[in-house]
Amino acid sequence: MAIQAKGHTIAIQAYGHTMTIQAYRHTMAIHTYGHTMAIQTYGYTMAIQTYGHTKAIQAYGIIMAIQTYEHTMAIQAYGYTMAIQAYGHSMAIQTYEHTMAVRHMDIPWPFRHMDTRWLFRHMETSWPFRHMDTSWPFRHRDNPWPFRHMNTPWPFRHRDTPWPFNHMDTP
Repeated sequence: MAIQAKGHTIAIQAYGHTMTIQAYRHTMAIHTYGHTMAIQTYGYTMAIQTYGHTKAIQAYGIIMAIQTYEHTMAIQAYGYTMAIQAYGHSMAIQTYEHTMAVRHMDIPWPFRHMDTRWLFRHMETSWPFRHMDTSWPFRHRDNPWPFRHMNTPWPFRHRDTPWPFNHMDTP
């Protein structure tokens, strides 16, 4: 499909195929279902490869490289670097110019932070996503991946419609 709306072009091939989305004068290239997602929105680039694959996220000029499911996570946030291996593996964390080595044994991945703001406990922020009581990095309830943003307008708001788009209150 090739959709041109408000002077922007949206080229979509769904269900395991490549999606190239140009919205807000930015480009989003999405290859879903365990494949690579390259998202450029608001002048920032996010490259995500899920399901045990590498995630490289650049948001607000900050690079996060994440490889999940017992793989290494290298996170650069706020100018600080964190290297993480979860599920009972070693964690080398450099945050706020301090280094921590932590071994998680009986907590769910990646971290169970109840009374701390690290790694990310964003109650009143939207960067890069809003995490309340969810498992990081995304909150999935009953929706298909990649995103179900309930209280954020970015990049699209999916409520109860099939992916890729349900544009109700988006431009």
